[in-house]
Amino acid sequence: MGYRVARKEDIDFLVQIVKDAKAFMKENGFEQWTEEYPTEEHILEDIKKEECYLWEEEGRICGMMTLSFEGEVAYEGLQKGNWNTGSVYGTIHRFAVSKEARGRGISGKLIQLAEQLCKEQRVSGMRVDTHRKNNIMQKFLKNHGYQQCGIVCYGEKENGERVAYDKQLN
Repeated sequence: MGYRVARKEDIDFLVQIVKDAKAFMKENGFEQWTEEYPTEEHILEDIKKEECYLWEEEGRICGMMTLSFEGEVAYEGLQKGNWNTGSVYGTIHRFAVSKEARGRGISGKLIQLAEQLCKEQRVSGMRVDTHRKNNIMQKFLKNHGYQQCGIVCYGEKENGERVAYDKQLN
């Protein structure tokens, strides 16, 4: 039980988790992820960079996330607010829990892992964004000490607008 860096042979499980997450988002009235994003190619690139982390229990992949320390171009254009974190930060993307593992606290374990990995890299800030209608993720982030900072945009304004959050790590 615990985390590990994803491997290429995990791809089928990860694609299924993303597919299930896309369906869950649609069921909840928003489309944060589309047919074009994230794709198998995005996940394979995360694996290649060793930025895709898994949470496993009893030999089963329960959740995934990408944690990058490269910065995020979209975050340079923060609107309607200010970041609370400095110019070096960890960014969470492609955060999802398997359909079978929902409601078991896996998301909390993943966010704690991200913060732990940041601290190990001597990175004192975390940033993340989510769809403006993704109330589940927004509540989750607030419950874990993340503060809403403003709006960032990925491409087209209607579906590309995201609510940005950050957290200063101690």
